[in-house]
Amino acid sequence: MKRLYLLFAILTFTSIIQSETFNCPSLDGYDIKNLTIPTYWQFDLESSICIESTESPCHFYFTFCKFLPPVVNSTCFNSSVCQYSSEASLPLEIGHYVENPFIPKETNGFYAEFKGPRISHKGKLCNVSIKMEFDCNSDQPWIPSQESALAPFPIEYKLNSETCQVIISF
Repeated sequence: MKRLYLLFAILTFTSIIQSETFNCPSLDGYDIKNLTIPTYWQFDLESSICIESTESPCHFYFTFCKFLPPVVNSTCFNSSVCQYSSEASLPLEIGHYVENPFIPKETNGFYAEFKGPRISHKGKLCNVSIKMEFDCNSDQPWIPSQESALAPFPIEYKLNSETCQVIISF
């Protein structure tokens, strides 16, 4: 009975830690608070953007200044960005947690960059990564909720199969 209680306590603590929001540094000239409110954001793209999957849609889950919750990232622990295409395949971490992912661009906007694990992709090893560019489009508001939230549909997206980098622009 003691072991069962200890296991329950560890799982509860892990769940609390996973959804904890850490202090997210401010970004001069930009209000990034809305981006950090939801438990996670989600959007779907066609399968050609999915790494190691041919199934559509390709779901992307991401969060800023906290870990993705265990429900979403059962195989993406300590992650900020995860890709998932169907119940038949496991989620793929494409972005480790980063304390401060936000970097100002030289012109209007900023981006968030995450590096993921080293994987085998199309017969060769590569380091997975994702770069999300925010061009401050007032026609695409980011409306947060306390739970999960749908991100605006990206205006541009591509996968570089040579480097395993996903680039998404909002």
